[in-house]
Amino acid sequence: MAIFWELLKKNDPFLQEHLNKYGNCGNGNVNYLSSTAYEEFIEEIGKTVQSEILKHIKKAKFDSVSLDGTKDRGHNDQLTIIYRYVEDDKPVERFFKFFCNQKHKAQDMLNVLITTLEENDLGIANCRSQSYDNASAMNGKYNGLQALIRKKNVLAIWVPCFGHLLNLTGEGASIASKASTSFFMFLEGLFVYFVASDIRWGLHEKIKKPEFADKGRVRVPKRIECTRWSIRGEACDAFIRSYIPILETLSIIKDDRDNVYGSKAQCEADGLLTKMCLLETGIMASFWNDVLIILNNTSNTIQSPKILINTATSCVRSLRNIVAEKISSFAYYENLGKELTNVSEYKQNRGHRRNARLNSLDYAKTLEVSPEPSELFRTAEFIPLIDTFVSALEMQISAYTEMELRFGFLSNFHQISRLQISICAKRLLDIYKDDLESNLEMELLQFQEFCSDLLEFDPEKSSREQAMYTLIIHKEVHESFPNVEIHLRMYLTIMISNCTGERSFSKLDLIKDVLRTSMTQRRLNYLTVMCTERYIVRQIDIDTLIRIFAKKKARKVYI
Repeated sequence: MAIFWELLKKNDPFLQEHLNKYGNCGNGNVNYLSSTAYEEFIEEIGKTVQSEILKHIKKAKFDSVSLDGTKDRGHNDQLTIIYRYVEDDKPVERFFKFFCNQKHKAQDMLNVLITTLEENDLGIANCRSQSYDNASAMNGKYNGLQALIRKKNVLAIWVPCFGHLLNLTGEGASIASKASTSFFMFLEGLFVYFVASDIRWGLHEKIKKPEFADKGRVRVPKRIECTRWSIRGEACDAFIRSYIPILETLSIIKDDRDNVYGSKAQCEADGLLTKMCLLETGIMASFWNDVLIILNNTSNTIQSPKILINTATSCVRSLRNIVAEKISSFAYYENLGKELTNVSEYKQNRGHRRNARLNSLDYAKTLEVSPEPSELFRTAEFIPLIDTFVSALEMQISAYTEMELRFGFLSNFHQISRLQISICAKRLLDIYKDDLESNLEMELLQFQEFCSDLLEFDPEKSSREQAMYTLIIHKEVHESFPNVEIHLRMYLTIMISNCTGERSFSKLDLIKDVLRTSMTQRRLNYLTVMCTERYIVRQIDIDTLIRIFAKKKARKVYI
């Protein structure tokens, strides 16, 4: 700690003056600069942040939960718990705690969750949704964590993580055809080839001329075998933008007569060059570049902790429609492939003649009709690729049918008829018997007229549902529309994805790194909650914390 303070005070005059005055005063003088006092102060701040989060959850009444697990640097399984609730007039997602999890069964994770809720006086009854990844222990229909929670609270709807949904859809589509699988394997091989040698990488950097260097950050080969699906989009973009420099680099290595790069490197360059100059490679690169741009933009939108279920569903539906329309755009991508590779002919596949002894007597009379290479590639590679992508998205969207029955009408609330409002109100009263009252229908009808006069919102900044709830809060009319306010609050509480849990793992790697593997679980939790919820930390009254700390350390007792 002494070295730490010495380094810190060099750039802080106030701290330097304080340490010179109170530090190293000898025995009998208290300065609270020891590591013990430092840890105790961290504990007080962490407890205060957790108390603020619990206070807001209880005030909001309804909440949603998400659990996810990973291994830390000490090879211990860490289970993160994320809460989503409405704070003021907007939904927020808060990290709460890590648990050192040694078991991966659904029942064990349920026990951890129930224990946490009971310790903090929350309970499972007010949970309105749950969101996990697509692991079998989480989403199992009968014995998964979501099924066990719904046995305790039927209103806790399971919402499959939208982020994992897009990743799984893209992963399945990328291996739907031989040409697509071969293309991504080629991109991975291209990256490995360059990154394995500093000489080859340097040659590629040298050949990149100013006219080929794009202002963006994607200029060199990228790796695709990575957890982040967006890296495939970056790899496709890098391949297209740097096609000519990569082509020239491989050609120089292949034609090297001085054996500077080695015979093995020359053979590998020859193979990559042959694959790179195929028309099929150009078509797949052009198609996947367009699709992955849309996919990554949709994924980034969905990962926002403030996004709502109707907005997320609309984003996925629009993605499905855009990709489905590309089934008639094969000629367009064929032309792009020809422009990229400067090749107009498809790869000639060697034909196999049928054994004459297996032919029928009239075999010679039947004329074989061979399809054009373009048509063959379209029907065998291009169409199955799009069909797999679209069908996977449609299957995933069907998982959100239950959510749409409860909250789908809110997105076009200003346009629906009185009959539709009546049907929706009756359905909601059947589901939320203990939360909503029988006059919900009349409130919805009145609120529709109320919104037609006062509701103003920017579609680029917020959704209609968020604007309606904000209107109720800011105009202070929640007493006039209590059931509408409750319904909108439950809607805003719905957890869309577990991306916040993934972000907590990023903080976990930063806090518990390879040099701090012996860190205690309590210290890890306090530091992580201070790091992830720094907005709450900044609002804490430091004087109050100091008084609490001083009261615990006081040695004088007043009688």
